[in-house]
Amino acid sequence: MSVLHKKSARLRDEERARLIWLLSTDKAVTSSLLGKLTLAERYDDGTLADDLAEVEVLVSHLPPPDLADALEALPYDARNALWRLIADDKRGEVLLEASESVWGDLIDKMSDRELLFTLQNLDIDEQVYILQHLPARPDRTPAGGAAGGEAGAYPSDDALRRQYRRRDHGV
Repeated sequence: MSVLHKKSARLRDEERARLIWLLSTDKAVTSSLLGKLTLAERYDDGTLADDLAEVEVLVSHLPPPDLADALEALPYDARNALWRLIADDKRGEVLLEASESVWGDLIDKMSDRELLFTLQNLDIDEQVYILQHLPARPDRTPAGGAAGGEAGAYPSDDALRRQYRRRDHGV
């Protein structure tokens, strides 16, 4: 293994640890990212701005497997704050890398449309794998509509295929 690769892995480990530390120990950072910052949590605005900027830089530098590890290590609120910062084009890969135990937290507040958008950069077999293993959502019907039909399903494999056929072939 090359020295450069070892440094790169060590740097990623340090960045991931710093991200986890910032989000799990600094409630003001997490609250700010979630839009729930209270007066009691406010401190020096310059320090908060610096911490938020650092979190954003760390998120942009880390690859999907490291972001997935960070998501798994964080408590619920910090996990949701981090998920909001992950670029849309990276979310599918991060979701694929994360353990199934955190998927529910990550997609809980996503609409079916947002979920389909998140998965669109993945191969169809990866999309199917994720959709088959997602926890049931009682507020959704199989077609992704409002509650009142069958309990807790995501869009069917056929719905995914139709969406991609329209996108890829202009149908």
